[in-house]
Amino acid sequence: AVNKYFESKGGLKNTAVKAKCGFVLGDLRDARAVDPLLEAFEAAQKENDPVLLIYSAAPLGSLADMKAAPALKKKMLTLDGSLRDPVMRAVNQLGDRTAVPDMIKAMSAQDFLDRCVKEGHADKETCESDMASRLTAQKAAIDHASNLAGAEHLEAYKAVVEGEKVEDVKKYMTERMARVEAAAECKVDPVCWSNKLKDKSELVREKAAWELGRLKDNSTLPALTEALADKDTFVRSAAIAAYWSFGDKSALSAVRKTLSDEEGQATYMRVNEDLRRLEVHLARM
Repeated sequence: AVNKYFESKGGLKNTAVKAKCGFVLGDLRDARAVDPLLEAFEAAQKENDPVLLIYSAAPLGSLADMKAAPALKKKMLTLDGSLRDPVMRAVNQLGDRTAVPDMIKAMSAQDFLDRCVKEGHADKETCESDMASRLTAQKAAIDHASNLAGAEHLEAYKAVVEGEKVEDVKKYMTERMARVEAAAECKVDPVCWSNKLKDKSELVREKAAWELGRLKDNSTLPALTEALADKDTFVRSAAIAAYWSFGDKSALSAVRKTLSDEEGQATYMRVNEDLRRLEVHLARM
């Protein structure tokens, strides 16, 4: 089935080349890549190609050019959670907080149902019964809204939590509200956010890494260097993105030690692919 899908989109080789190009363009951090990546992102939507969409959204987030914000924000509210997640992650990486109100609204079950009917995906009864799709879409919005939200978004976030009727989803929202509460506490204080990198909650640590990437304060690089070895893979991934955005070569030996110590460990295999690419980037400085 996978091979048939790739063949329908131009063949396995063609898709693999596009995906690899996306990775390389993101790693190069060259502003000249923004326009071709945006073209690829738009083409992916027209051609209904989820693979190309994902592999063009991710590097657009890495390149951190606000030119990409309108296209990403337009697509981030898709009801397909498998696409909503990477696109919202790219918006979070851009740091465009104007997207937060829509993300918070998309956390609610009602927003999913309204969009499902309005966009003609199905009738109301069918939309209401599609619990799996709704939960996946809600969780993507909850994760990225809480990672991007600033202090000014706390009350709006709380309001959606209070209105949630499904207990498991409400619990998921409430746990991640700690991130928004941290934003209300730390605001733009680099010392406060550096301290949050040592928080007992991995959810808060992840938020701290993203915020330090937005602040780009060189005094926080030692704290981010430690976070590059965080045992939680989501925290580590955010720290890699943050360090790559403004870090210097000082973390190179620590990165190499982590890669050596964890060689062959399945838990970190995927995130350490990104860490290894960061190693290459730092070594070239």
